[in-house]
Amino acid sequence: MAFVVDQLRVPHSMFCECDRMTREERVRLTVSDCTFFMFMQRRILHAPPGILFKFPDGWTPSGPHEPESLRYASFKILSILAENAARYFSSQDAEGFIFDWHYRQFLELKQIFITHFHFPPTIADAVLPRIHDLELFPYLYEDICQEQLKNVTYRHHCSDYEKYYRLRIVTTL
Repeated sequence: MAFVVDQLRVPHSMFCECDRMTREERVRLTVSDCTFFMFMQRRILHAPPGILFKFPDGWTPSGPHEPESLRYASFKILSILAENAARYFSSQDAEGFIFDWHYRQFLELKQIFITHFHFPPTIADAVLPRIHDLELFPYLYEDICQEQLKNVTYRHHCSDYEKYYRLRIVTTL
């Protein structure tokens, strides 16, 4: 999964159905970024750039000084392409700047990936963007934080993210 930190998102509401997620789904399908949360609360002026990648269970992210393997690079590229599809599928504006991505949209696009593109369910689940969690479940944050951040790499959080930003497209509806 690719989580683009500075992507504007529609806030959670009582209609977004994210409260239907089980605890296990919250750990698996969500990701939190404290710097983006600080931006949402207007504690910092600009949305922080960068991309977080969350790898499937059993994958260990490579270290910051290790070369990137073809397996990890291809997963990151596929995740960015899935993020493009998600923004096209559920943006609220023609350019894809405001992302309406919640549990219901996740399930719908996952089913499209499985049905129309013949993705195995585990791969479809792994490459689709995660749901931003911190603004919806702050009371659960400490409880699931360590589990939620398992297999997340911050390698492209503050630097070296431009090559993946270039793969992102602006959608036209």
